[in-house]
Amino acid sequence: MSSARPPRLVYTSSRKLQSSSPSKKAKAEEDSEEPPPPPSGSMAEPAPAAGAPPGGDEDHPVPPSPAPSSESGAPPAKFSEADLQAIKLTSDTLKRNPKMDFSKTDLLKLLSYLEGELQARDVVIAVLKTEKVKQLLNTTRYSKSANLNDPHAALYRDNLASSGNIASRQSSIQAAYSEHEMRLLNDQRVGVKEQMDSLAALVMQQRQTQGKMVEVLKDAEDRYKQVVQELEDERRKHEHTTAQGDDITYGLEIERSRLKQELEHEKEQHKVLELELQKIQEQFEAEKNRQKQIVLLLLAERKKIIIKYIEERKRSEDLAQILSEEKMRVDTIAEGLEEESKKCLRMEADLEQQTAQYEAERKMLHQSLAKEEKRIKEQELEIQQLRAELELLRKQTGIRHPVVAPQLPTKPGGLMPSRPSIGGAAIVPGESCSKAGK
Repeated sequence: MSSARPPRLVYTSSRKLQSSSPSKKAKAEEDSEEPPPPPSGSMAEPAPAAGAPPGGDEDHPVPPSPAPSSESGAPPAKFSEADLQAIKLTSDTLKRNPKMDFSKTDLLKLLSYLEGELQARDVVIAVLKTEKVKQLLNTTRYSKSANLNDPHAALYRDNLASSGNIASRQSSIQAAYSEHEMRLLNDQRVGVKEQMDSLAALVMQQRQTQGKMVEVLKDAEDRYKQVVQELEDERRKHEHTTAQGDDITYGLEIERSRLKQELEHEKEQHKVLELELQKIQEQFEAEKNRQKQIVLLLLAERKKIIIKYIEERKRSEDLAQILSEEKMRVDTIAEGLEEESKKCLRMEADLEQQTAQYEAERKMLHQSLAKEEKRIKEQELEIQQLRAELELLRKQTGIRHPVVAPQLPTKPGGLMPSRPSIGGAAIVPGESCSKAGK
């Protein structure tokens, strides 16, 4: 959607229809070649395009409006594309001419359609801007990952940055900076999330290892209790069977020594398991301290991000205030332009009136010049006749020396009486003729 707004048409009377920007008239006519949809209401009939003649072209003829003009009293006639080009080249104002005059109904329809299109476009632009601001605010507020690689959004931002005015370009540049910062923030968030996932997996693995070591210790303790119980049983049996003979005593001694060896072996295994458990506990404490440091770093980073978010929100509020001030200034400038266009129309009407007066004076001067030239020609004929008579008299009388005849002035203005000056400048017939020829 282009940010360049088409010129607003100002309807002054049924004679004239002028654009507030004459240099953009051709562009506005090209943009309005397609007929806009008729607004809801009494105006349901389609209106001709702004750049096309009322009579239509050869492929799609449209009959002229039957309603006669309020001043001319006749319907507007058809005119060709050459007439339209001549109108565009000669003047930006549609002058009063039966061949180029729109009816009042057609002008009102065109004006209403254009106003409807402008209002609809302003509404669409406001809705799109509001949705974009809401999307950015929601993304920043709830820390959701925005789809920053959307091609349609990128094309929309590029279009605003290339074809918008100064305010829209500055807002587009700041939006690009904000987008870059959001990308960096998103990358940092992804890295922190991966670190937290790895830490959670490591903690889960350490917990599983601790559970296995607890089970191993419980098994060793159970075996130790079982061995002690067996030794107690053997001791009772030994005390019970000491009276049965030396052979039994010898066997019991051998069994006792074997059990002592097994007990020593179990004690050594128990010490080894205790050392391994101590190492695992030290590793667990070190990992716990490292996790505490990581959590502190994450909290500090979160605090920085919150401070940055507050600053960005304050800056966005300042930008919104600046935008509202710029909008008020643009409205004031638009009102001044409308007043200037009305003033230009009044000045052009005065200029046309003065041109008509000058044209009448020029015609009067041409008539007087023609009379003077006619009188000069008559005087030249009389002089030639006098010269012929003089020659005849000279031949008859035999006069050798020629009689000096009166010389005819070289400039026609020499025989003319002085004319009154117009506008403080004397009128010269030769100069008036050259100006008339130009």
